[in-house]
Amino acid sequence: VYTEDCVPVDCGRPSRDNVTFHSCTDTTYVGRCDAACATGYTGAPTAECSSSGQWAYGGACAPVDCGPPGLVGAVDFSGCTDTLYGGQCTTICPPGYKGSPATPTAVCRSDGAWLHTHSCVEALLPTTFADVSFCHDDQTRGALVVSGAASTGSSIACACAV
Repeated sequence: VYTEDCVPVDCGRPSRDNVTFHSCTDTTYVGRCDAACATGYTGAPTAECSSSGQWAYGGACAPVDCGPPGLVGAVDFSGCTDTLYGGQCTTICPPGYKGSPATPTAVCRSDGAWLHTHSCVEALLPTTFADVSFCHDDQTRGALVVSGAASTGSSIACACAV
């Protein structure tokens, strides 16, 4: 197909979100361009120059879906809903655990796998509090001494030492 000046219809360079076009050497009528989805997207995009001078696009690129990250060690990401490429999920640690060194996070990578940063570790209880203000009588200020296993779920005994 030609323009009224007998020049082949040219569609110019194709452009589409999340698509990379390679080797577009023929941008005239019925010319095709090799295409690939951008990083983090999947599909089979196509582009062909139409008689109107516009690109006819086929196929589509959809973001990679990592699926639910689920349970990773003591970290439960089951409430995560942002499972597409680039999606980020944070969660809180269960009782008796703390984030190490920060809040556990999972990020959906371009390859469909989750990148987990930080974790939950058992929150150990301190063994001694020195010079605490709540351990005193009217005259004496002392220290709180903790004895027993200092871990989650265990029992401890406390006494004031003068």
